[in-house]
Amino acid sequence: MSATAEPMRIAREVAVGASHATDPFRCPTCGGGNVLIEGSYRRNYIEEFQNGESVGKQLEESIEQNVLAINCGDCAIRHILEPDAMFAMREANLQLTMEVAKLKGLNIVDMKNAKVN
Repeated sequence: MSATAEPMRIAREVAVGASHATDPFRCPTCGGGNVLIEGSYRRNYIEEFQNGESVGKQLEESIEQNVLAINCGDCAIRHILEPDAMFAMREANLQLTMEVAKLKGLNIVDMKNAKVN
């Protein structure tokens, strides 16, 4: 991030399955290229101990990059990347919660079909 850049305005956060963010340099929602990527690096190692004392450590040459979130400056959405299995469980849990609410007599609005005035 450049020293003169203003912080990105983020209006909302959404969880996204990792396979939906195929290009981490573009926004999964609008496809814009004005993004800020949050992530981490990991480097594996092996350390040998004999009688409780470290006798050697070997670091792997490769470094693994893990993208955790994509913040879009164009549509002001922070996309939190989750493993697809975790995302599917969250989605199934939401469906079950909505079914229980319907059984209790609560009115559930389907946001996909809702019209905004």
